[in-house]
Amino acid sequence: MKDFFKKHTKLVAWAAFWVIFLLLALLIPSNNLKDATVAYWGGFAFINVAFILIGVVLFALQLNKTTIFSNTVVAYAVSGVYFAITFILNLIYMIVFKAENFAKEVFIPNIIIVILYVVAMLISNRGMKHMSAVTQHTEDMVQQNRMTTAKVNFILNSADAAADSVKAALRDLKEDVEYSDPMGVPATASIEAEFETMLDDIRKLVTNEASEDEILKAIKGAKNQLKYRNDVLKANK
Repeated sequence: MKDFFKKHTKLVAWAAFWVIFLLLALLIPSNNLKDATVAYWGGFAFINVAFILIGVVLFALQLNKTTIFSNTVVAYAVSGVYFAITFILNLIYMIVFKAENFAKEVFIPNIIIVILYVVAMLISNRGMKHMSAVTQHTEDMVQQNRMTTAKVNFILNSADAAADSVKAALRDLKEDVEYSDPMGVPATASIEAEFETMLDDIRKLVTNEASEDEILKAIKGAKNQLKYRNDVLKANK
């Protein structure tokens, strides 16, 4: 039980707030309950609907924050606005308003607010998921670019016995990689994979102390492949 309260602190606090509202609304109303208007009960009902909906959201957020809602701040903000509007509007109904037409004056406005809340939650969550996916893709591409740079740097550090022309060519290749746009597109995926294979071939040539011309030829091929990749990337943006 202690673990439950610790894990679901926000939900427990929300439930306590709900109980306080129920006690205030039922035990000390502004008039006798038998004389309460339909507006009073309508406002009371929709405030309880708001408590239930946001309670479900709070539980979902604490149950699985990563897949149910992509951004908890947005979920809290939208829920807070919804509850504030619903609570204030229906409190007015409960205290001072006598509805002559319950459906038109109480039910329909509240239903519209509930629908807007649900739609706002769906749209904002979808938007945040898209933004998160784009951000993650960007981070992955930048990380891949760093790994490729590290691979070229490793080859350069392994080329102690190589000719100066080979070292210079490797430094140029490293610079080309560092300054290439890391944000690839589907059209460049196969080109990038082939470029990585070329780097592996260069590493093997350097490690096996192949001839200067053979290594320089392989580096030139990798540089051309990288240039081709960058040209394709520009053409697709």
